[in-house]
Amino acid sequence: MLRSTLLAVAAVLSNVAYGALTYKGADISSLIMLENQGKTFKTTAGVTQPLESILKQSGANSVRQRVWVNPADGNYNLDYNVKLS
Repeated sequence: MLRSTLLAVAAVLSNVAYGALTYKGADISSLIMLENQGKTFKTTAGVTQPLESILKQSGANSVRQRVWVNPADGNYNLDYNVKLS
């Protein structure tokens, strides 16, 4: 009986801790290049919207931006990422 109770308490506590660490995000590093190529982004309903709006509506709470040191073509360098942010 005690073991069952302890297992139940452990399960509840692990779910509480796990729920507090939920992240949904995307790597948006290539967004400027894709937009310059004329690419657009659509919601699941087929409505064209900015990617940032789609991510927000989808519950995203983090993004990743890759920063490269001295890339040959300038993509992903610090200036590129400042424009992206």
